[in-house]
Amino acid sequence: MSKALQLAGWSVIAVVACGLAHTAIAQEAEEAKPKHEIKQVMRGAHVAPEGAKSLRDRVLAGEASQEEKHQLLDFYISLAENKPPRGELADFQKKTRAVVLAAAKIVVGREGAANELRKATTCGACHQDHKPPAE
Repeated sequence: MSKALQLAGWSVIAVVACGLAHTAIAQEAEEAKPKHEIKQVMRGAHVAPEGAKSLRDRVLAGEASQEEKHQLLDFYISLAENKPPRGELADFQKKTRAVVLAAAKIVVGREGAANELRKATTCGACHQDHKPPAE
């Protein structure tokens, strides 16, 4: 077999292997699930035990530990990784990106981040478009 044919054969094998690897990676990314479902995010970040403040409210009040700030950011990252149960995906992504960015700014101590988070996490703004009707 000539050198050119051998190289052509190996090139075809390499292209096929790359294609299979790309397909496997794409399928894995599609199957990856968020760490928390939307209900878990809402409960963990926005619902407080009676007589206490929610995680979000403690963060906004400056009463949260650094670990709690990271937990809130983790919840909001999961929120952004979910698909909305209702409404347009692009709109949901725009809203959740703003929430994640504001929470990240809180974690790193950016000035004005609490106001950004307060604005980005106004419940009605998201629920009106994306929360499914009560069953």
